[in-house]
Amino acid sequence: MNSTQRQGKAIVIGGSMAGLLAGRVLADYYEEVLIIDKDEFPGQQPEDRLGVPHGFHPHRFTNRGKEITEKLFPGYEEELVALGSPSSLNKTAHMMSQYGTVSNPYPRNDIKFSRAALEWVIRGRVKQIPQIRLLPKHDVLQLVTTSDRTAITGVQ
Repeated sequence: MNSTQRQGKAIVIGGSMAGLLAGRVLADYYEEVLIIDKDEFPGQQPEDRLGVPHGFHPHRFTNRGKEITEKLFPGYEEELVALGSPSSLNKTAHMMSQYGTVSNPYPRNDIKFSRAALEWVIRGRVKQIPQIRLLPKHDVLQLVTTSDRTAITGVQ
């Protein structure tokens, strides 16, 4: 965590992965972080959301994405595994093209997960950060600015 004094408020528009990660980082610098999303968040278990139309297919992180997410949310992969997300360690990877197929053992321990499961785990972690508040089922209509429009002061 940042050693400077937290002050002020930050607003994040959108509570998907980018918004959740941004909220986590901003919590190190601001005394209050509000994450606003138009969707209702799932309540009892991971579920696909209307605002995430690309969430239906399998997901995994690149090495760098995995490293960053682990730094921000240590142990998140264990929660994904507990939800049933499988590891690819020692599985066979098949790469196909018009020239043929190559099959090799997959050497990395990557967790494959649904977007719903990933958001569920990360949102659960974000909810535990005291200075973050989630505001689902709200639309942001416009940005509120200073009279000279040089700074954004809020949202409507």
